[in-house]
Amino acid sequence: MFSKALTIFALCASALAFPTRGGLTVSITAPKNIDSVDDLKVVASVTNSGAEDVKVINIGTVLDSKLPTKSFTVSRNGVEAAFTGLKLNLNMENLSEDAYTVIPAGQTISVEHDIAALYDFESLGVGAFSIAPVDTLPVVVSLVNGTAPSLKAYDFANSSSRTLSCSDPYAVCNGNVIAYTVTATTNIYYCSIFYNEVPSTSLCSGTTVASRNVRGGTTLHELTHATSGTTDVGYGCSYDQGLSASNAVRNADNYNCFATQVYQNTQC
Repeated sequence: MFSKALTIFALCASALAFPTRGGLTVSITAPKNIDSVDDLKVVASVTNSGAEDVKVINIGTVLDSKLPTKSFTVSRNGVEAAFTGLKLNLNMENLSEDAYTVIPAGQTISVEHDIAALYDFESLGVGAFSIAPVDTLPVVVSLVNGTAPSLKAYDFANSSSRTLSCSDPYAVCNGNVIAYTVTATTNIYYCSIFYNEVPSTSLCSGTTVASRNVRGGTTLHELTHATSGTTDVGYGCSYDQGLSASNAVRNADNYNCFATQVYQNTQC
């Protein structure tokens, strides 16, 4: 384990604020200095400065400290540390209620994250690191009244082998997750609801592209994580279409929606 002295200069005792959409602001706090990367804990605070309560998806965001997903970017001297955790494909049509968090107007919700095992600090050496939240906090609606992977470097394209499995070694198949990719190994694991999805031919008989429930599209989504290092900027074909070109090219869900639309246009 990488345990040499580590200094974090980009995060002071007072929080650094990062505005996001929907009138929300994410603030990050962390210790100024730590002796070991194992001691690194980051607190993310999301403040709703608006006049209405806001409901957001928490899975895979700074509000989710349970699943080992990418909620932050970590860098040193402008070089980003490789993320070694999990990338999820969410079942957006049937998310359970615990997948959401309501942030009351004028209130702040804080979540502590243990990120030591989720980033390859060792490859960047000892020094000062900068930590910032990933700008992915999907706002659903404004409400009126109302075991981690070990640290290691990885190469997506040059993996000598890759496992596609129906097992769940990271215990994240909770009914909201269709499948996930382990970035450190590029292995892909399918959750039980994947097998409720339909074949591509169903796009010719009533299944819509927007439903995102085609097995081929889900598999492509995960393979772009495994082979090309895509991330999950967001989910949903309508959302994907609104992304900037730079975000669209790195968002796995764009490839899912694009490929299924091409299939429907050319094969049906």
